[in-house]
Amino acid sequence: MLLRDYPADITSYDGVLVARPEFVAANADMIENVTTALIEALAFALAEQNRPEVMRAFKSALNITEATTAAQNLRELRRKPYPRLDTLKRMQRIMGTHDRRVLDVALERLIDDRFVRALDDTGAIDKFYGHYGINTDFGLR
Repeated sequence: MLLRDYPADITSYDGVLVARPEFVAANADMIENVTTALIEALAFALAEQNRPEVMRAFKSALNITEATTAAQNLRELRRKPYPRLDTLKRMQRIMGTHDRRVLDVALERLIDDRFVRALDDTGAIDKFYGHYGINTDFGLR
């Protein structure tokens, strides 16, 4: 039902992980490892030399066979995936059309960017991209 009413200008949930606070508190090390792995996977996927492997993955996992479609999907992902309140609010409005209770949730209280911030503050994110030959002059995109 959500996808039927999905606006054309919103293509994802902004590439963020979602978990209950209790789960985060009990599994912080795992979430840090998953966040690290996902950011390094994105760096790997963006590297020109890995395009054949990336295309094989897109074909097998997503049934995407066109390189331009795969490239477009990768371009939509933010290099430093900090949660963005504006995007989450748009998604909240969409979900609220099906369940009005969603509109009462204070999204500001739900955002926890400490895992991405820790990787960014230590320079780990830039190192991943540098390792794969990706220009790191990309701001927060």
